[in-house]
Amino acid sequence: MGDFNLTDPANYLSRGFFQEYTKVGGKDIQSRVDVQYDFGDGLLKRLQFGVRYNDRDANRDRGAPYIFNLTAQLPITALPVSTESTLAGFGYNNTFPIRTFTAIPSSSIRDNLVALRSFYGAPAGRPEFNPSENFRANEKALAAYAQVKYGFDIGSVVVDGVVGLRAIRTKNRISGFLRDEQTPGNFVITPVTAKNEYTDYLPNVSARVAATDELQLRLAYTQTRTRPNFFDLNPALTVGSPPTIDPNNPPNSNDPNSNARTITAGNPNLSPLTSNNYDASLEWYFSRSGSLTGAIFRRDAQGFISNTTVFTTDPTYGRVRFTQPENTGATRFQGVEVGFTSFLDIDGLPNWAKGFGLQANGTYVDSKGDLASTLATSPNVAGQQQRFNGVSKWTYNLVGLYERPFFSARVAYNYRSDFVQYYSQEPLDVDVNGAQRTGGVIEKARGQLDLSATVTPVPSVTLAFDIVNVLGNPIRRYREFNDAGNQFARQIFYLERTYSLGVRFRF
Repeated sequence: MGDFNLTDPANYLSRGFFQEYTKVGGKDIQSRVDVQYDFGDGLLKRLQFGVRYNDRDANRDRGAPYIFNLTAQLPITALPVSTESTLAGFGYNNTFPIRTFTAIPSSSIRDNLVALRSFYGAPAGRPEFNPSENFRANEKALAAYAQVKYGFDIGSVVVDGVVGLRAIRTKNRISGFLRDEQTPGNFVITPVTAKNEYTDYLPNVSARVAATDELQLRLAYTQTRTRPNFFDLNPALTVGSPPTIDPNNPPNSNDPNSNARTITAGNPNLSPLTSNNYDASLEWYFSRSGSLTGAIFRRDAQGFISNTTVFTTDPTYGRVRFTQPENTGATRFQGVEVGFTSFLDIDGLPNWAKGFGLQANGTYVDSKGDLASTLATSPNVAGQQQRFNGVSKWTYNLVGLYERPFFSARVAYNYRSDFVQYYSQEPLDVDVNGAQRTGGVIEKARGQLDLSATVTPVPSVTLAFDIVNVLGNPIRRYREFNDAGNQFARQIFYLERTYSLGVRFRF
């Protein structure tokens, strides 16, 4: 391998020819009536109520054929396209010393698309839509709400807020196709339609306690819900063709899943994500441009959507790999947040000095949630809630500002601690007893520094300059592979440093 030339196109093979044609559409009709009545003085200040109705349609058609010949891979020099050596890539270190390699430029693919389709034996023109990836959906929602605004004084302390309730009746219908490929190229398409309806009652209660004009406390409780998207609700089920056996690489006889047939499906019975939300914040406005705030919060959620994959034995298809979205169980988020903003807007300072400012905020979040059913069965996580995907325990932002009419500048540093990108089960990740483990792909802590500045020489013209990712810190992802917490590099992304210069005109 030491003398392998990555810039020689003769050293590359074409695995196949892939095309994709997707067409999506939608329509949304809404109507709304709101009524408000003011009581005037007294405990009750205002009554608001209203009705909202929306009727939403969505559709998708997609064709993505892949022509692949396992036993007759061709050198890319035989294709009716040009090749070129890529530009120099990453230069941060010598861990991956290869800087360039041969590639087919996208312009050559576009210019020779007709010839490529002919070369691979694909039909002329755009690929046909695959019925199993098409759907037609409709969602109707009727919502009615009522809330009352209240207010009263306790000595010099002002207390006000709202109490309300929203009721929503939702009906959805989604149509797709079941695709059963009994033998390669021989499949049966059957239309299928699923319907669902449910009613949500969502209360909201809030209060503001203003001790002075500068100091106030806010309290709130709300319930929210988020509907599943149409892609997850699609009742389509696709049964893949029987696996192709490579005579030079037969299935692993010790792994019964190595020759499993793939079945994927949507889930029309998914429930909305619901959450009970608790918030409390204390706010101090100590100057015209300065504030110090602190908040505590908690979210008790139910029903996040996660794709699950199980291996099972089907009486018709034998060993199958079945993937479908499902609602997970309970998830809790709780934490605190502190924020500070101020400019040197102090009497006696020269005007140029008053443009300096600082923004800072920090957040701590403790998250725990149920894993998807197929991941929660592993002995190392059974009966335990885990960190929620994508949530860092610590995040903070520091921003230095200078704001004047002629010149402004901003230096921002954003940091987040490590977090779990996703959980998975890897074939080689087993415990000392040989049982399958569930592990997380961890994205390491990372900070990013950005700079921006503007100059406005005349009121109608502004010159802007930006640098994004000054430090060039890479994104590093690791996977834990045993109970001792040993980690192995999974992905490392070096993000480019970006410079931009622009001019803005106002007329």
